[in-house]
Amino acid sequence: IDLSIFHNDYPNGPTNIRHNAAQHTFSACLLFNDDIHFLVEWLAYHWTILPLRRLIVAIDPLSNTNPSRILRRWKSFMNVSIWEDDFFFNRFHRSSILRSVNVNDTSTILINVHRQRQKMFYFQCMRKLKDEGQHWTAFVDTDELVFQNENHLRLRKSLPQQTNKTVSRLLHELQESKQVASPCVGLPRLLFGTKEDSKGDSEAVAHGSLLPEIGVAPTDFMTLRWRWHAGNDNRLNRAGKALVDLSRIPNGLLLLDNVNAHRPIKQLCTNDAMWIRIDESPLVLHHYVGTYQQWISRDDVRNKRTSILYSEMAAVNHTKDSNERAWLKYFIKAIGEKNAAMLLNDVGKVESTPKAERMSPEAKLAKLSSLLYGKKTRKLLVPGTVVKK
Repeated sequence: IDLSIFHNDYPNGPTNIRHNAAQHTFSACLLFNDDIHFLVEWLAYHWTILPLRRLIVAIDPLSNTNPSRILRRWKSFMNVSIWEDDFFFNRFHRSSILRSVNVNDTSTILINVHRQRQKMFYFQCMRKLKDEGQHWTAFVDTDELVFQNENHLRLRKSLPQQTNKTVSRLLHELQESKQVASPCVGLPRLLFGTKEDSKGDSEAVAHGSLLPEIGVAPTDFMTLRWRWHAGNDNRLNRAGKALVDLSRIPNGLLLLDNVNAHRPIKQLCTNDAMWIRIDESPLVLHHYVGTYQQWISRDDVRNKRTSILYSEMAAVNHTKDSNERAWLKYFIKAIGEKNAAMLLNDVGKVESTPKAERMSPEAKLAKLSSLLYGKKTRKLLVPGTVVKK
């Protein structure tokens, strides 16, 4: 990674941001639900690779864990806000969803509330970040990491070697070379299973040796442990996600009806962009299934986290990814060993205790109703408030 991004944009340390730093850095809107084990690496990786410097987080009402202690660690390195539902998903919108749902099926009601809440969060998050003057913004989950696509032949032929560039710089070069014109860039997803090399991965061991005093192992990291992935056309890769340059989005397009989790601005994030072929994209989104313990530690209103689906996803092993995983080395060099040890603590560790039985849809709806529609409202955090100690 070109470490000049850290020195040029942060001449007096990472908290002293120049007025135009947003042009060279990333922001993100993140919905969190019981993935602390992934969140630790997600933050460190994207801080280095994008580089991520502005983050707004909403915690799922059904989440059994709270990421605040992890996010507080980053207060000197990233501007982080936690939004609660009372701000972006107020009672009027909650009630209108229930009134519009003309079904008696509990699971359907849960899914509708989940999707509308997700849609409302992305909408309000984009408005806030656009008002702040942010540029490129990511809409990816904690088990998804943005990678440069080293196998994209057109990119290799038309640009200098890009392995030492941040994603922000790569996008700038793609715009300069007229290869990227839209303010929305599609991210095809690539599923990584749980096959491991019997003799261990020498690269992972090498990177692990960089952390002698931190108390973490190479196998704690998604990016170092899991290297085998599905084929490009495997249905389990599913629909892609997107990056959006909010500075180039007209206010007339930033409307609630235009927002979708996979297509944040429908008119610009087209269906073709959502399903772009991996070999045609300069960027790719690595999607990690993780260990079974990590998989079952999170519940899902869609009730899709079954052992059968896990077995199918974990078994993908079409190709071994050969891209370099040097981000950890650059992260430690940029932020220092002491800070790296603090920020990477608990990486890969499951905090919530997996339950033998899932909550029934009725129990989930009762809990959700109590949290979102009950008499007692949850504490409101004003948007833009940086997480405090």
